Amino acid sequence: MKKFIFKMFFMILTLLCFNKTYAVENDVKIIKNFEKDGICYVVFNDEESKAYVTFKSDGYNGEIIIPESVLFDDIEYYIKGILPNAFKESRNLRSIDIKCNIKVIGNYSFFECDKLERVKLPSSVEFIGNCAFYGCYKLKEINLSEGLKGISDYCFEDCYSLTHVDLYDSLINLGQYSFYNCYSLKNISIPNGISEIKVGTFQNCVNLENVQLGSNIETIGEKGFYNCNSLSNVGFPNSLLRIGDKAFSRCYNINNIVFPYNIDYIGWDAFEYCNFLDEIRFLNDIPPKIGETAFYISRKFKDKKVKVLVPENTHKNYRYKMFFKFGKAEYEVSEYL
Repeated sequence: MKKFIFKMFFMILTLLCFNKTYAVENDVKIIKNFEKDGICYVVFNDEESKAYVTFKSDGYNGEIIIPESVLFDDIEYYIKGILPNAFKESRNLRSIDIKCNIKVIGNYSFFECDKLERVKLPSSVEFIGNCAFYGCYKLKEINLSEGLKGISDYCFEDCYSLTHVDLYDSLINLGQYSFYNCYSLKNISIPNGISEIKVGTFQNCVNLENVQLGSNIETIGEKGFYNCNSLSNVGFPNSLLRIGDKAFSRCYNINNIVFPYNIDYIGWDAFEYCNFLDEIRFLNDIPPKIGETAFYISRKFKDKKVKVLVPENTHKNYRYKMFFKFGKAEYEVSEYL
């Protein structure tokens, strides 16, 4: 009972805050709320012919279809959007099909809908907010539009069952921890509109096997691919400048790395515990800055020997840079023509 009262208080407070913000900034107020076909709506005074999907005190259940418009009291309302928290913690929601042409999926919209399996979004969606699908443990299918521009922080965190997602070149922002703990994700192709893999974006995607980085990636942030222990190889584009601390730490199966010409920083423990690493190749005559234990190999592999291939006449500089980078493992620096 206490949990229900707290949840009701939180939902009402959220809506009041939303209303207050609009009232202060735009003199917008809620003038009507109603329920039709199991979906709750609110209407604001500045758009009297438009309605927004809002929260439901006892949550949403089963399969929900949000229509383009709804008729209530002989008035047709066009569905303009989904308010933040609208479906939050709807524990028995199983699928959602959005027919209306909305542009934004708000923050926490489907937060911890832990039985949600399928989501069908309209092609009009451009932004998905913070934690929008956080904790949707059973989510297997979601279609992202070709016009999607932004996926915000923690968006798909803990979507354990998500196996595949298509990202398109319209995407220009991929938030931190956005696919954290997506255990079932196997392949990902980063579009050319993305210049940075942020902190923890794909951390703990333990079944991720293939990563294709877009041609404009400049930075891979701290723990960007941490503990992606099924990842064996990753190709870096020529645009890459910086690899953050622990970016590929515990990616045990990576065996070959080619650093592009423009790389200027490889972070602390960036490839720590990549225990099957056989060969590293650098293309630039000038060694990048390399953090301590960047290529640390587990002591269990004390007999391991890693080949470090460097350009002609750079052996001395690169050998100096490699000191203390591999832990107890051996390495050999040699030049290629």
